[in-house]
Amino acid sequence: YHKKGFVAAAVLPGYEHLQTQMSAHDYVNKVVAGELFDPTLSMQMRNGFQVLDVLHHFIVYPRSDHWCALIFWPNPECL
Repeated sequence: YHKKGFVAAAVLPGYEHLQTQMSAHDYVNKVVAGELFDPTLSMQMRNGFQVLDVLHHFIVYPRSDHWCALIFWPNPECL
């Protein structure tokens, strides 16, 4: 099928405990930089996903005030 990759939304369960201390964008940037660990996003990044953006109200996930990361997994067959 030669698809370029797979796009998904990653919930941010670790953000629940830091919402009052930083924005969702700052949280995701720190996870990407390796300064923070998120149970979902960190695992997805270890498996080759890349963060494209941070979205609000794209998913229903009250624990993170409905924030998520837009992630992309590039298909290695199309690189």
